Amino acid sequence: MPQYRTTNFHTTPEDAPLIAQICGNNPEIALEACKQLRRLGVNNIDLNLGCPQGIAKRGNYGAYLLEQEELVSSVVHVLAKEGFNVSCKIRLKQEFTSTVKFVLMLERAGCKLVTVHGRRIQDKKQQTEQCNFDAIRELKKYVRIPIIANGGCSSIKDAIRILIYTKADAIMSSEAILE
Repeated sequence: MPQYRTTNFHTTPEDAPLIAQICGNNPEIALEACKQLRRLGVNNIDLNLGCPQGIAKRGNYGAYLLEQEELVSSVVHVLAKEGFNVSCKIRLKQEFTSTVKFVLMLERAGCKLVTVHGRRIQDKKQQTEQCNFDAIRELKKYVRIPIIANGGCSSIKDAIRILIYTKADAIMSSEAILE
């Protein structure tokens, strides 16, 4: 089993709830890493199934796991069974029905929340398409767990518009709103 190094990391009760995002394709290694994170005060794990970068492809993680449903189900199930609150960040699959089936599988495996980036794996850099808010809105009709909308948000005005349109439970924004 690989050894993991931790830094001088301290938390306080005010930091709770504390969430760590991980990526990986091995349930046992993911569990060991999460157990170490638990010792640092983390009990909420977000599994990154959305990264479309080449490094994720080479390492077989991120959005490149979207077609490996059994493996993803196993990772989520192992973590949830160990008492972690598991959420997943995904991208849309090629076909909408495949996205629905994937999120239902995550739900059955023990995932408590899904963040949906409204683009597909090939929608990056120069090929970035408009964020598909219709798909996020439609997905909400099929699942019981909360859905967070992600993508295409660069202002508070965008956030409100996206929340109202998609009926998502929350919104996540990264680079655009930080700039």
